[in-house]
Amino acid sequence: MTGTLRRPSRWLRCHVRRARRRVTRERLRWTVRLRATVIVVFLALAACARDVLPSLGPALVAAAAGIAMNVLAARRVRRWERIPSMLAWTAVGDALLITYVVVTTGDTASPFLFLYVLPTLVAFHRKVPNAWSVAVINIFLGWTLIGWVVALALAARDTKQKAVA
Repeated sequence: MTGTLRRPSRWLRCHVRRARRRVTRERLRWTVRLRATVIVVFLALAACARDVLPSLGPALVAAAAGIAMNVLAARRVRRWERIPSMLAWTAVGDALLITYVVVTTGDTASPFLFLYVLPTLVAFHRKVPNAWSVAVINIFLGWTLIGWVVALALAARDTKQKAVA
């Protein structure tokens, strides 16, 4: 009987340790800076692809919404208030903006379709353990909002492996 009680206990201790790895201000500041860089690159790509795109309007609307969302997120990080809800609405907002841009700029012929595989690119660049699982989730479920957010969360997880005692 004691053997069956130890396994849940170990499992619970492992997950409690992982939960202690809190989201730090520096990590969130890095995320805000990364989102700002992505918006700038997105606008540069939109300007370069204006011959391919039927209109720059959707790209500008998405960039404006992304900038507004990023400013609000930066404010929350600076004040360190309501961080869990900020993480949730920025992930959902990013996925919705990517979907909006891809759909309004040509669906499968959109030059911005690569944004759907962004979690996979991040996972391989950061050398995340099991980056291939991120790629599989992203490829097969990335078209759904939840699948893309899950893939991005897996790609952004901590890459340091700590020994479990």
